[in-house]
This record gives sequence, C-alpha cells and structure tokens, in this order.
Amino acid sequence: MIYGTVPFDWDIPVTGGALVHYRADGTVEWGTDKTLSLRGSHDSRVFVRTVERGKLEFKGNPAKFLQGHNLFGSNDLKGVLIDMLIDVCEAIELAPSAENLLAWRRGEIELSRVDVTEMFELPTFADVGAWIQAAGKTASVKWRGRGHYQDGTLYFGKVATGKRASPWQMKLYHKGEEIRVHKLPKDIEKREDLENWASNKLRIEVTLRTQELKRLGLHNVSAWTVDRAENVFEAYLSKVNFGELAMVDVQTEEDLKPKLRAVYALWKTGCDMRKLYSRPTFYRYRQEIMEVTGADIGTLCVKDNVVSLRRALEARPAGVPEWAGDLYYKPRSHLSVVA
Repeated sequence: MIYGTVPFDWDIPVTGGALVHYRADGTVEWGTDKTLSLRGSHDSRVFVRTVERGKLEFKGNPAKFLQGHNLFGSNDLKGVLIDMLIDVCEAIELAPSAENLLAWRRGEIELSRVDVTEMFELPTFADVGAWIQAAGKTASVKWRGRGHYQDGTLYFGKVATGKRASPWQMKLYHKGEEIRVHKLPKDIEKREDLENWASNKLRIEVTLRTQELKRLGLHNVSAWTVDRAENVFEAYLSKVNFGELAMVDVQTEEDLKPKLRAVYALWKTGCDMRKLYSRPTFYRYRQEIMEVTGADIGTLCVKDNVVSLRRALEARPAGVPEWAGDLYYKPRSHLSVVA
C-alpha cells in the first residue's frame, strides 16, 4: 500500500460523497468528503479525493491496480505511481495539467505511507507456516522485544486497536496461504501458475509511516530509487534478531569463551536465561554471545522441525518468475524520466 498526495489542478472536487454529522437541532456539526473508489486491473482499487486546492490524495496498491496482483512487482516507485495516477485521471475524466505532469516526473509526490516488501522461498507449503510460528517464539527487535504472532502472521511494531500506529511496522506471513483465503481474480492470466508459485513463499512486509519517512528523508518520491528501496528493506530486516533460527556454525560456536559455551549450550536446551542469572550478568553474557554468534539468548530457543531462518533469508529472494510476461508490470519509461 502507498498513501500520498500529488499536485493536481482541479475545478470540480473529486470525492465519493460526504459524511455529515448533524446536531440535534438539525444544523451541521461537521462533514468530510469520502474517498472515491476507482477500479483498476481485475477489480483492484485505488481511493482518491481532492483534499485542498491543487492537491489530490490517493491510497492504494499500484502493483495490484496495474497488474491485478501483488505477488511480485517493480521497485520503480516513481514509475508505477505515475502510471497509476495517469490511469486514475483517465478514470475520473480529469486530465492533469502540463505543470502537474512535470511535477510528478520530478518526483514531487508527498508520501505518508509506503509498504516495502520482499518474497523468500522455502521448500514446501508447510515449511512456511512452521517457520513463521517458530520465528514467533524466538525472534526479537532491539528495544521492542519479541514479535506478536496472531493468526499465522508475525508482527513487529503492532499496537493495540485505537492507539496511534507506530512509525514503522514489519509483518511476516505466508503468501500462499493468504491467496487461498483472499483468492486471485478468476479472470487473471495464468492464475493457477501464480497460485502454485506463491504456495511456498514467505512474505516480509515493512510499513513506513509519515514520521519514519520524514526521519529517513523518504517522504518525497524524488528520494526513492530502485536501489534505495532495496536498501531500505534490508536495513529494517537487519533489525530483527532471529535467535537460534539464525544458524551458528560449529567453528563460530568454538570461538566463544569456555564459560560462554556452557551458557550458550544451556540456552539451546530451551532455558529462560533471564531467570538463571542476575540482570548485570545476563546482559553481559548476552552482549558477548551476540557479538560472536549473532544469537540472542534473551529470546527463547525453541527446537522446531523447520527450515533454518538464516538459511532461508540468505538465499536469493524469490524474484519474478520467467513465465510472468504481462503479469509483471514495467513502468512506461517516458513517464519515469525527469522532463
């Protein structure tokens, strides 16, 4: 998903109606314009409305809107956004001005939410669910602690309903299971091939909201490049310590001091190390072991019959299948170039 606003000159407001709240005496207390829902490829939707003079607000998934699915897609954020906006303008029968187009091509698109995603491949359908469940017991993020496992999805940075959303959030889930529930469009090309391809895929999704985008200097599309998108994803993935699932080879383990080897061996049996040592000793051991092995004894070490997380994540990302054809949308090049 991507939320943002773009320069857009309009005379007639673009809305999907309005919500109005009346007082008991019949006078209007407040009102707000609703977003207009626009259908893209295979019933995928983008929501737009004019929020102020010269601005158009949008919310949607460009990949789904342009290609009918989001199993894979282009990292050219500016290119896919401009193509989506061009199609949106055609749908509402309001052409952007030459100045608007020039601003879009310069990347003058303000962002309030960006989801950066990557797919990883495991051997089988069952391995993905088992892997996520095991990671939910062992993985942690510094200063945030353990993740929150719910209904097959592992979250980091999730907050309770009604509270302000965190600046960034990560979630890991089984993409093949998701499309079993939320099925692909019936008329999409190569539907069965897409379902089979997704069956053993782990999806990792990082959501960056306004505060985090501004902190990183990424609240404007002009700051995004294909390489920047990849680097941002890798930076947030590196924040997660996956505990025992991040394999430690024998040689690395032997590099530990004899006393720390005993501590590490005890942790691997499943003991809660916080309960065995005083707070200063625990944190000293934790830091020393993490520096050598990368493993976090602050998490529980759970022995599950799953594929090692480190092995999965160090493998090459799933990428785009060779047979994808038109199912992989490539931005129209002339729109991605600064005029």
